[in-house]
Amino acid sequence: MGGPIGEIIWQMHFKGFVVVLGMVWIQRNFSWRVLFRLNYLLLSSICIAGCAKHSYTGGYYSPASFVHAAPWKTKVNTSYKPQADAITALAKADSFELRVFMGMWCHDSQRLVPRLLSLQEKLPIRKFEIVALDTTRRDPQGLAAAAGVRALPVVQVLRNGKELGRIVEKPKTRLELDLQKLTTKR
Repeated sequence: MGGPIGEIIWQMHFKGFVVVLGMVWIQRNFSWRVLFRLNYLLLSSICIAGCAKHSYTGGYYSPASFVHAAPWKTKVNTSYKPQADAITALAKADSFELRVFMGMWCHDSQRLVPRLLSLQEKLPIRKFEIVALDTTRRDPQGLAAAAGVRALPVVQVLRNGKELGRIVEKPKTRLELDLQKLTTKR
């Protein structure tokens, strides 16, 4: 398992193994209840210390500020080639708003958000908000909880503040086709 989560799990297992070996030595002097509590406290503190090293904070971004803040290599996917007829149909549609709930640490977000940013100039988007969630899927204002976000990324398509629909995790077909379907729905 790669990345920060894999590193934390490896550290927990390694340090937990050392803690368990230390506990075996003192188990004769303590009851099992005390031993369990000590082991739990030590493993919890190891996990918290490991997670603190890889914290991802939430925040609110416009597309321009997001491009400067994102730690990813690809921030705008210029190699993404949308279907021309879908883009033409979307360009003629009534304007709409996009609110994207994503995580800087989320691989699906790292694939979808740069594609959305590459489409942004071609679409009649009135308002484009990016809400970056922390690893607990929370944001400072509680927008994700209010919207019922459980998986990431979520692209909310809105018109005049009312949700027309959403794309959760990945498009069902292609991004521009799903957006076209959601924006033409009455």
